[in-house]
Amino acid sequence: MIQSASHLASLIGSRICHDLISPIGAIHNGLELISLSGPVQHEAEISLITQSCQNAASRIKFFRVAFGASGSDRQLSTDTLLDILMPLINGPRQNLHWKIHRSLTRREAQALFLAILCIETALPLGGEISVTERGPRLSVEGYSTKIIVDATIWDPLTNTGPKYASLPEHVQFLFLPSVVHEIGRELNVCVQPSLITINLSA
Repeated sequence: MIQSASHLASLIGSRICHDLISPIGAIHNGLELISLSGPVQHEAEISLITQSCQNAASRIKFFRVAFGASGSDRQLSTDTLLDILMPLINGPRQNLHWKIHRSLTRREAQALFLAILCIETALPLGGEISVTERGPRLSVEGYSTKIIVDATIWDPLTNTGPKYASLPEHVQFLFLPSVVHEIGRELNVCVQPSLITINLSA
């Protein structure tokens, strides 16, 4: 059976995430055992490695949802989604406000994670990111004193130009329309001076 390009990309993403998470977890567990064995030399260095492992594991979990293969019926709870998102999105430059209180299907979560990645590119100075559900519509909103929308990378979402991404860090703009179509929703982008919104309407 011939697979679509997006499905093959998802399978590749899942395989990479699956193969990376185990060794990173093993490194983290080894560092914990070292810390429990008694006074440790180079404590600052061990702490830095531990923090790096935790950050890498968080990113892999995020990328597994955003770019990995999924069954549309699988449900992800709010707690599970926030455990993945908060270490990466919440920080000194930006804050995440997750206002959806129900479990989401794996595909719905994937679409929202991809939309968050898109919104982040429009907030060069940081800002507030809000994820909401109003009736049948899911939305990701970005608030900032400075909104920058580069048409050359946002074209796949606004349907005003060619469907390609020039850099790997912009692949979410290509992937999001495909996922939104698969879950039977329509994609809309609204840009205002201090607010940008990606709507996924049923």
